Amino acid sequence: MGLDLGGALEDRQDARVAQHAAHRIFKREAVAAMDLERIVGGGPLPTGWFFKRALLNGTDVTSALRADATGRTMVALVKGLNDGSNALVATAGKATAKATVANHPGAGPVISGPHETPFVCETETFTLMSGGTAGKALDADCSIATRVDYVYKSTAPAAPAGPGRGSDNTFKPLPDPKTIPSDVAMVTTSLGVQAPFIVRVETGTINRGVYEIAMLFNPAKDAQPDFMTKPSGWNGRLIYTFGGGCAGGWYKQGTGTGGVVFPEK
Repeated sequence: MGLDLGGALEDRQDARVAQHAAHRIFKREAVAAMDLERIVGGGPLPTGWFFKRALLNGTDVTSALRADATGRTMVALVKGLNDGSNALVATAGKATAKATVANHPGAGPVISGPHETPFVCETETFTLMSGGTAGKALDADCSIATRVDYVYKSTAPAAPAGPGRGSDNTFKPLPDPKTIPSDVAMVTTSLGVQAPFIVRVETGTINRGVYEIAMLFNPAKDAQPDFMTKPSGWNGRLIYTFGGGCAGGWYKQGTGTGGVVFPEK
């Protein structure tokens, strides 16, 4: 979400207030971007000029703001949101920008109405890319603890793929994240970057569905990704697959996603 403090320079009287429609998020945290670009119309920012204050539901969260690479936008991972409506406010000089954030529990529901019943949890049979299953659900909403695993593409012949993986499984679990195996394949990204074909796979649950997020990642040298830090091998692009939990019907969780790693692509 973005908060625009356009026209706020030097306490000018023509400061505009940017009103945003309610943003929907879940899991009690959101990334907020506060844009300086429109303040000076692309020109240089005055020395020492920056946002004065950011508030979440009246609590000061200014310390969470970090400048992006351009120096024209402040970005924060705002945590501790309440379920329901939250007020995010940024002020600079006489300008004020406000955004209403509608937060939902990580277990849902979000926008689809009340949860359907009955609903069968299948985390104990959900196959992880690293091997094994996601384990027993932690609650009636089929939740699991978020986990991160590492797999790598091997130069050895491929094994048959598991359900929902979309291709032969040329990936192996990475035994030691700090050691690159001798049989690891190399990959060249669309940006021309060469990197070991090691994949960071995050698995968790949102709104009773199991999700997987995969990205090229070298755990021997890359810092863990966050909203301001990306792995050296990631080209910044996203592919979103649908339908992983749909094949078995509407009243069961599903034992695989639509696939998140397609080496032949």
